[in-house]
Amino acid sequence: MENLASDLEAVLATVGDRPAILVGHSMGGMILLTFCRLFPGAVGTRVAGLAVVH
Repeated sequence: MENLASDLEAVLATVGDRPAILVGHSMGGMILLTFCRLFPGAVGTRVAGLAVVH
């Protein structure tokens, strides 16, 4: 999960300053939760919202 969350961080870095809304379904939800744990400073700045489904 940590590797996938780091991959997500790399994708967000290419977007620049535009905040993103992230949606994770099933395993994607676990990736989002791991991302929030590893990169708490991104939530509210680079990430405008999260949707964790199922």
